[in-house]
Amino acid sequence: MKVTNQPQPLLQDARGGLRTEGQEVARRDQQLRKDNFVTTSSFTIDKLKQRIAAEPEIRMDKVASLRDQLRNGEYKVDAARLADKMLTEALNEELS
Repeated sequence: MKVTNQPQPLLQDARGGLRTEGQEVARRDQQLRKDNFVTTSSFTIDKLKQRIAAEPEIRMDKVASLRDQLRNGEYKVDAARLADKMLTEALNEELS
């Protein structure tokens, strides 16, 4: 039984603020909408993960191209580019 003309009780939230029961219901509704978005996003991420998993881990076309270059003596290493990548990767590991 609902008693009319009575002030709504105030609820205290985790941050110490106060709100009425109606505000609490609105907050829960908003949270449910966020959860639905997260579920939809998770579904999309799961689909992307499945597509990535279906792709081969080794790019055979790239491997064949590099193998041919090595056999023919055409493969050249750009020393400056290699050094730059090595330093960049080492710095990234150091900062992580």
